Parts: sequence; C-alpha cells; structure tokens
Amino acid sequence: MNTNWNSFEKVFEIEPSAIQIRLSLELLNQRGVVAIKQLSLCPVEPNNAHTVIRRVLLLVWVLAIWFAMLPLLLEHNTGNRRLLIGVCVLLILAGVLVPEVFKVKLGSLFQTTALVDYHLNGLDIKRLVNFTFSLPSFDIFKIGHFLLFFALAVLDCSARENVTHFFFKIALFAMVTEVLQLFVQGRTPSVGDALVDTIGSLLGVVLVWVAFVRFYFWRS
Repeated sequence: MNTNWNSFEKVFEIEPSAIQIRLSLELLNQRGVVAIKQLSLCPVEPNNAHTVIRRVLLLVWVLAIWFAMLPLLLEHNTGNRRLLIGVCVLLILAGVLVPEVFKVKLGSLFQTTALVDYHLNGLDIKRLVNFTFSLPSFDIFKIGHFLLFFALAVLDCSARENVTHFFFKIALFAMVTEVLQLFVQGRTPSVGDALVDTIGSLLGVVLVWVAFVRFYFWRS
C-alpha cells in the first residue's frame, strides 16, 4: 500500500441558493482504494483583476496568430487554402468528438490563477490556487467554436459564390457536428454551440465581402 499522502485542492463555484454540497471521487484507469485523511471546505474569493488581465493577454495572443496567418489567408495559392480548410475541419471534428473527461482536462489548461482568502482554523492564509472562471453561456470552448468557423468561412467563401447557399452549407455543417456528440461518451449537443458556429461563419462571410468590395473600389 502506498503511504505517501498527496494534497489536492479545487475551487468550485456554488449557487447562492444551494443547501447541500456533495463531493464524489473516482479513480480513472487505476485500481485500488482511495483513503481520505482530511477533507475541508473553505470560502474563497477570486481576484477579478487577474482574470481580466489573463483574458486580455489571451486576446492579444489570438490576434497575433491571426495577423501571422493573414498572408496565407490572402494568398491565391489554392493548395495552401485547401490545407488550412482541412486543418479547420479536422480541428472542429476533433473538438466535438473528444469525450467529456478529456474536455474537462483540456479546459483545466485555461484555468485562471487567482489570489483567494482561506479561512482555516480561524486564521486567514493567503495562497495562490487555480480558479476556473467560466460563464454559464459563454466559455473558452465556445470561443474556439467561433474562431474555427470564422476561419473556415474566410478560407472557403468566395465573393462570387451565392451567399445564401454558402451560409446554409456552413450552418448545416455546424448542426451535423453538434449531432455527432450524441455518439460521444458524456457529450450532449448544444443549440448554443451551433448558434455560435453560425455567427462566426456569418462574420467570416461579411469580412470576405467587405474585403472584396474594398478591393473592387480600389481597383476602379
């Protein structure tokens, strides 16, 4: 029996109306018994300033990647465009086909470190812990949905193509990818995700048309 004790801590967001808290522990890909030596619950408060700074840095990082990819997006080389379209499609499919367990682990990579107050044994102890800040209707995964479908629309849309036909094609692809989650363990389709996908593709189409009109008037 392994007598080495490990310490774990996790921050949970609890609804103010909650009257009972139930914690469960599960062993994944391992055999044995888990012994809990001490379990304590402490109230904590997130550092909202740090959360805002983290999001701003994340936005700057995403914009930097987009500007780096801009020359490839504007190239007329069909091979490069098809390659990028294939990458977008594969990333979208990988995102919707990932089991919920791995999705949770992936989401933990985007946890925000926040300074919180621990009230333990009557003492106030300042510590740094991982705090996952996620809005109920909009999170890091929906941002990924939006960016991938936006990129797919920019790469695949042509100014000479029928906008209604293209938009219907992208929206149908968004719905199909959501339905695929019915066959993945722990995943459920979300109308909100399909809506985010559609909005991202719509803005991508708008960007293509704005660039086309600007180029047309510049040439004339």
